[in-house]
Amino acid sequence: MTDFPLAPGDEEGPAVTLAPGWFLRAVAIEPESRSVEVAGARIHYLRWGDPSKPGLLLVHGNGAHARWWSFVAPFLAREYSVAAIDISGMGDSGWREEYTLEVFSQEQIAVCEDAGFFAGEEPPIIVGHSFGGFITILTGALYGDRLAGTIIVD
Repeated sequence: MTDFPLAPGDEEGPAVTLAPGWFLRAVAIEPESRSVEVAGARIHYLRWGDPSKPGLLLVHGNGAHARWWSFVAPFLAREYSVAAIDISGMGDSGWREEYTLEVFSQEQIAVCEDAGFFAGEEPPIIVGHSFGGFITILTGALYGDRLAGTIIVD
């Protein structure tokens, strides 16, 4: 890592640290951009990895977007076919007149279907962070028989 002073002559003051190389390499990998229609809204998602591997869906928190997973998705793609969703009303997905947890849950399942995650021998795992975790809990309750599991983060 390299430190840079905030201003000329401020060598003793706070410094800005560049991100480590592994991070910069990971976010430089451009995923495939796809979308699927769910209850009248276009739901955008990103894809990394080999589609023949078991599916792993990453779900962001409130006010976030799929690219929040860009620093870790390439590493997960070594073992999984990875997708990261833009929940409706966020990221590059469409907006709705009304938002419900049930529709957010349908969005997760629709992305898993569109990404081919139900076509393989192993069902997908859904990882939800924060608000995305709240949605993922409901998805697990409603569609748990179609999933290998759910992981709730923070």
